[in-house]
Amino acid sequence: MSEFIKVLLSLSFSGSLLLLFLLLFKPLYKHTFSKTWQYYIYLIVALRFLLPITLHNEITITGYITEKIQVIKNKHTIMKNQKNTGKEIQENNLKINKPKKNSEKKIASKTGIQQKENKQKNDIIHKINTISYDVFLFFLWLVIAVILFLRKVVLYQQFIHQLQKERTPILELEILNLFADCEEKVKIKKVMEIYQTSFLSSPIMIGFFYPKIMLSFGEYKKEELFYIFLHELIHYKRRDMFYKWLIQLVICIHWFNPFVYLLGKEVNKACELSCDEAVICLLGEKEKEAYGNVLVEALKKENVYKNSSAFLPFTEDVKQIKERLGAIMEYKKKTNIIKGMTGIFTMIICICFSTIGVYASGNKVVVSENRKEATPKKEKNKVNTEYDEITVYKREGFFCNSYVIEMAWNINKKDRKNTAKETVTLEDKSEMTVYFSKEAKEYKKDKEALLAIKETIYNIKNTSFEQFPPIEIPYICRIDYVPLKQREDAARNYYKEEDIIGFSAIFSSLDLEERKNYYKKMYEQDRIDFFLCSVKEDMDKDSILTYVKKSIKDDKIDIFSILIDALPSKERKKCVKKEIEKFYETDDYAWFSVCLDSLSNQEIKTWLHRAKKDKNEAMYQIISDEKGGSL
Repeated sequence: MSEFIKVLLSLSFSGSLLLLFLLLFKPLYKHTFSKTWQYYIYLIVALRFLLPITLHNEITITGYITEKIQVIKNKHTIMKNQKNTGKEIQENNLKINKPKKNSEKKIASKTGIQQKENKQKNDIIHKINTISYDVFLFFLWLVIAVILFLRKVVLYQQFIHQLQKERTPILELEILNLFADCEEKVKIKKVMEIYQTSFLSSPIMIGFFYPKIMLSFGEYKKEELFYIFLHELIHYKRRDMFYKWLIQLVICIHWFNPFVYLLGKEVNKACELSCDEAVICLLGEKEKEAYGNVLVEALKKENVYKNSSAFLPFTEDVKQIKERLGAIMEYKKKTNIIKGMTGIFTMIICICFSTIGVYASGNKVVVSENRKEATPKKEKNKVNTEYDEITVYKREGFFCNSYVIEMAWNINKKDRKNTAKETVTLEDKSEMTVYFSKEAKEYKKDKEALLAIKETIYNIKNTSFEQFPPIEIPYICRIDYVPLKQREDAARNYYKEEDIIGFSAIFSSLDLEERKNYYKKMYEQDRIDFFLCSVKEDMDKDSILTYVKKSIKDDKIDIFSILIDALPSKERKKCVKKEIEKFYETDDYAWFSVCLDSLSNQEIKTWLHRAKKDKNEAMYQIISDEKGGSL
């Protein structure tokens, strides 16, 4: 039993370490890597919690820690035994040195035999106590784990039973044909049933082997049903239900570990974000706003099954919907560089999966009585954890002296060896080694290009803007020569090719009238990505306020959120105070939620009290979910 407990605890420890590693680096990949990858990467963490697969103890973190603890325990025990043995020897020597009679010798021998018998009895009692303690721990863990799992299964079955009682099959030919079209689009041949029920407030999918889509009572637009069906069918195609229940199994097994509950939350969140991404991939860029509007409409309905693991709802809480909306609007196809970085990071996670390891019960460490450690022979070759990637802390585009410079920093040691480089002297007389990609290395000896690079790096080093982290190892991804007379043509090409970095670099060098034309174009075409990178840097206050009013009129919440953030602090608060009253009165939940970020804690408390006084439960819930933790 003791070995089982050790393996269980080591699984819990190693899984937690792997999860913390992912969460630590999440700010770096959250907006870079695909949502689908961010969803399935947690599967590796789940397997680390479940599978006692490991390398040799010596080259795993958990095995190493366990062995060290065992060695210390054994040393302590041996030293204690040695002290006791030494005392016994001293006592016996004293007795031997004294002249004894035959009777005394007999008594002494009897005493020695009794001491040995007592020692044996004590050892047996100690072993029995240890076994009893291990058995108690095992059965405590087992009982709680089984109860938790059975509870989840029973609740799920009760919910399904309730739905079965109150469901009504949908037989409208138009809806069934639409559903068939969605099945064909997702490439699913399985015949599913569609029902309506008053028990729900938002659509969900239930069932493992015989899935059913359940709609809440109410009127649905054709477009709305189309997106709902696609969303739920993708859930089924990816077998998300099985994945979610796997996570629930992890939670039940490691019920004592708070990190498994965090894992469950992250998986639930990533599941919906990745599903949205898959829907957008099927639909295309133009339809993503319409899909986002369907989510916004769902805000007006109160969900009765928040954060549930038993089924796959179309929507959950307000905060998550806001995050999903942001992800939808920011979505763009990943470049080959991003895909390469994703593959490399996945390899790192797999390496961590192996090297974190678990306690291997077959590999015991014994310390002999002469204090020598009997350990397996150490391999001479250490595990090489170096990986080939460019670690980008920041990637930006700059326009300097007729050169568009796409720069990133920093890169690791191994990559520096295989990259073209040049040492440059900056204006402050400091030297810095600049690394060049294959595409940019032709400019390594170009004096004009190097001058532009030096000026750019010097300006970044001496800037006070928080958006720039310390630049230490600059990596030139590419350089485009753009004469001043060709700036407008270059901007037009970057915009057409959806090259945001190139466009943002050259945008600020365009004249005011040209920039205004682009603002208008980006607004009308809903080019959120370009709008985001251009507005914050270059748009003046009056223009921002004009577009704020326009975005409210045109119901463009994504544009509005960008513009509000771009305003100076005082103007932002003034603008929000003016508009938030209207959003509250008209129950525009999504708009109201965006405005909350610009309010102080005291102002949020005031709105919270007002919603409570007005018995506006929806608004009260939104404010509580969004800002309750910070109040």
